[in-house]
Amino acid sequence: MGRAAGEAFDCAPRREGTNLPLIEVNSPGELLFRQKLEGVWLASHIQVYLDLLRGEGCAKDLAVHLRRKRIGF
Repeated sequence: MGRAAGEAFDCAPRREGTNLPLIEVNSPGELLFRQKLEGVWLASHIQVYLDLLRGEGCAKDLAVHLRRKRIGF
């Protein structure tokens, strides 16, 4: 699934680091408040924030940035 999604966006594989993480959801509930942007379905800001909090490296910094700029608290 992840490879097909990456190919759809014309992404190149990387040896280290992540620029575009693709997370397969376990239940439809994780996409309840999704939004469509330029024909592409995206997870809600809250879901992305929670996923970033579970991430590694600079993901937690990105979570704080997303929370302040898009979520508003």
